[in-house]
Order: sequence, then C-alpha cells, then structure tokens
Amino acid sequence: GFCALIYQAVWLREFRLLFGASTLANSAVIAIFMGGLGFGGIFFGRRVELDKNPLKLYAGLELGISAWIALYPLLMGITQSAYIASGGIQNLGTIGGTLLRLFLATLVLGPPTFLMGGTLAAAGKAVETDDDANRTRVALLYGANTLGAVLGVVLTTFWFLEIFGCRTTLFFAGAINLLLGGIAWKTARDQVIQAFSDRVTEADEGDEGDKSQPTASTVPGENDGDEAEAPFYQTMIYGFLGLAGCAFFLMEVV
Repeated sequence: GFCALIYQAVWLREFRLLFGASTLANSAVIAIFMGGLGFGGIFFGRRVELDKNPLKLYAGLELGISAWIALYPLLMGITQSAYIASGGIQNLGTIGGTLLRLFLATLVLGPPTFLMGGTLAAAGKAVETDDDANRTRVALLYGANTLGAVLGVVLTTFWFLEIFGCRTTLFFAGAINLLLGGIAWKTARDQVIQAFSDRVTEADEGDEGDKSQPTASTVPGENDGDEAEAPFYQTMIYGFLGLAGCAFFLMEVV
C-alpha cells in the first residue's frame, strides 16, 4: 500500500508534465491506475484460490512490479516521444488527444497496476487459516495496507518529491517491492521445504494412511452448487460497492 500510493503520486505529476495539468489528463491517470488494480484483483483473486502457495504468487507479483519500475524511464521516454510526435490536442483535437493519452498511459501504467491489484488477494489468502473464522488476519492485512497507502501519499507529497524528485522516489518504491518480493519468495520456499519435511516425518512414523482420506474436493456431492449463480443480495452488494467507488473518485477528481 505504501509503494502503490507513491507510484500514483509520482505518476500524476510526471504525466502532468507530458499531458498538461487538465482535468482530462489527471482523470486518465487515475482511471487507468484504479482500473489496473480492479482488473488485477479480479484476475488474481480467482487464480489465488487455486494456487497451492499464494505467498509465492505474492512474491512473484512484487518482483514483477519492481522489474517494470526499472523499465519505467525507457517506457516514459517512448511515450513522450510518441505524444510529442502526434502533436497532442492541438493536432488531434480533444477527443483524439484524450484517446491517445489513455492509450499511452495504459501502456505504461497498466501492467504494474494490474500486478498490484493481485498483491492484496494473494497476501490475504496466504494469511488465511481454518481457525480464523472471523477473518481477523485478513481485516488486519487490509487495515495495514490502507494505513501504508496513507503514509505513502503523505510522505511522497510533502517530503520525497521535494527532496528526491520523481524518479528517485519511484526507484525507492521499486526497491521496496524488490525487497518484499525477495523476503516473500524465501519465506514461501522455506514453507515448502518445511511441509515436505513434515510429510517425510509422518511417513517414517507410519502415518501414510492419512493421505488416502478423501479431501473436500474429492467427496462426491460435497461441492455441488459452488458454481451456482450468486444470490441477488450479493449482486446488490457488488453494485453498491461499485457506486461507492464511483462517488469517491468523482469527489477526488473534482
């Protein structure tokens, strides 16, 4: 969360230098940023349920974000050259210029924000346990993510940009993603090794019979109805949440 809001604050300022400080330019960056998070959450939210090691998936997402940030100067240079060569709004008009802005900003911001959208889903799945019926750990994780985002935007706006500038601040956040990804990758690897060791120990103790017990996914009829259409009230909740998000960012843009 800390890094994500650093990126948003920096990208808003960098694209203002290229596209101008108009409402259309700012809205394009915010829309792509949030769209990437949303689609990433949907895509990886489904995948994480099937992943046997969600912490490893989380590590891969963090490392992918860091790698994309390392390429950012090159990508931004290409974007700048393409936009200047097109003549911008003066040559393409308001509609054409806006569409080009959206396209170029999507090329630069789409992939990293898409990966960011999956990090919370993967981390949430990694901390889930059967004895945490109230999902307290997931709630704490979400709270920590939100507070980190607040800290990121405050420090970036009032300190980092003033002292270090846009690119150094961006690389600083990328280095944090790299560190987080490395730690998560090692932790996930250690968990796999520990789980394998535990299975070997159980086998040595003669507990192999437990492995033949049917799991929830193999018991006939137990998972029937999982693919059924969501109840109407769930659809309403999704709609209300979507409207709330729409209202929130309308206020931010205004």
